[in-house]
Amino acid sequence: AVARANAVLNGIENCEFLVGDLYRPVRGRRFDVVLANPPFVAGPRRGPSYHSGGPRGDQVLKGIFRGLQGHLHRGGRAAVISHLALRRGESMATRLRRMLQGFAGRVLVLMLESGSVVDLAAAQSLFALDRGFEGYATEIRRWLRFLRRQRIEKISLVLVVAEKGGRFRLEFRAAPQQTLPLPLSRPPGEEVVDWLGKRGR
Repeated sequence: AVARANAVLNGIENCEFLVGDLYRPVRGRRFDVVLANPPFVAGPRRGPSYHSGGPRGDQVLKGIFRGLQGHLHRGGRAAVISHLALRRGESMATRLRRMLQGFAGRVLVLMLESGSVVDLAAAQSLFALDRGFEGYATEIRRWLRFLRRQRIEKISLVLVVAEKGGRFRLEFRAAPQQTLPLPLSRPPGEEVVDWLGKRGR
């Protein structure tokens, strides 16, 4: 329903809307582009389907990667944004090589952000603030217990771009968004100093 509404709002009429488990509704079809933003949160309980990606956050992501080889034309491209939960002693390269096994083509992984399990627990526990700080702290502890049981040490936000064709090549780039703040007006402090300096005039 949301996809149909977006198409109407953007004046797009050449759309086909299918519902199903990943590639099942398009079995046997190939595409030039595959885009995905799957549920990717690693969490202690089954959450909303748009949110929870299972114990390591990668249940849907692995299925997307497995299907790329069979659903992209040669030269076809995919872009997938997701969290990647890494366990102690596990490298991102090893993890992604395993997940992309069988894909013939080049893959670029842009590492956009990286955080600890505490960062993830704090962000996912924000809803508990309506129960006060004690409720928030309890929820954070629950998340931390779960993540530590899973031996998860780091969470990275990655954009994975793949192009089918040729031998498998995996390239990594650090690409955190960096902005340069450029003030377009005088800082408030200067206004105050200027005003105070004009007192006797």
